[in-house]
Amino acid sequence: MATEHFNPEIYRSFFGVEEEQDIQFAEEMLDAVGAIDRALVPRAGQHPYMEQIKQGAEGLSDLLGYLEEPMPGTAKGDVLDAFAYIFLNMEEVPQNALDAVRELLKDSTFGPLAARTLAIGQDQAFLTDMMQGFASDDPGEVASTAMLMGYGRFRPALPALLGLLSPMRFVESRAIIWALGELAAEEAIPHLTQCLAEGFRIDDALIALGKIGNVGTVGLLVPYIMQGETESRAMALRALSMVLENYNDSEDAMEELSEHLHEMLNHIALEDKNRTSRFYALLCLGRLGEKMDQAQIRQALDMSIADEQMSSFQRFFVKGKK
Repeated sequence: MATEHFNPEIYRSFFGVEEEQDIQFAEEMLDAVGAIDRALVPRAGQHPYMEQIKQGAEGLSDLLGYLEEPMPGTAKGDVLDAFAYIFLNMEEVPQNALDAVRELLKDSTFGPLAARTLAIGQDQAFLTDMMQGFASDDPGEVASTAMLMGYGRFRPALPALLGLLSPMRFVESRAIIWALGELAAEEAIPHLTQCLAEGFRIDDALIALGKIGNVGTVGLLVPYIMQGETESRAMALRALSMVLENYNDSEDAMEELSEHLHEMLNHIALEDKNRTSRFYALLCLGRLGEKMDQAQIRQALDMSIADEQMSSFQRFFVKGKK
């Protein structure tokens, strides 16, 4: 029995799925994707401040009021988390909201979460101050600073991040590469290409290239898709799906690769032994505009067929002759 992820009206309104059997198939598909990685499946809102989050900017006044009241346990952390969700979708965050979050920076429990929330709110003064952390001798502090710059997509940090990217800084390098991806800075492409050439943080570099989304980097991803280790192949396919998210088939750089990509991705989606790779190949094909039937999707995602949906012929091979 598939888990109910959305009510039928959501499927009809947002996904254009009308028929009951198609809604059921969509539910089964979400179950299969969730079995690959729970993070891939949208979850119903269970946040204690979901109502304020849904209100967006209008919900900030309630959250500001909550911070002024005595709060039990982790409730203050939930409020900061709600601020971060709202900040993510605002072009400009009100100064009074940033100031309220700043008050918690020195709190021993909630200080790190307050710093992350301010970074997500793109508090320019805060992020500028935090860049001092790049000069630290402590790899952990450098990594934390890089993470904040990534959360804030703080372009002034780009030269420092590029300057620190080195195999000699192994501990902090993962956070640095992640931040470069979050900045989606094309200036980082040569540096990430060098990481691939040196075999350094390959999986992280692949994902960062995907986030940058430059169609010219597809050629860097293909060798890992075709010949990489299992994990790297999955990461390269995930990166390709990111590049293809804004794919335009009129782009000259893609035209020559397109036919080859279709053939390669179809083979992976239906034949690769790794289910994660098959899922991302399927996603890439969708973003290239290719349509697959239910049987192909079931094969790619290891989706079982419910007993009542099987023909007697299918049941014979699945369960044996009765």
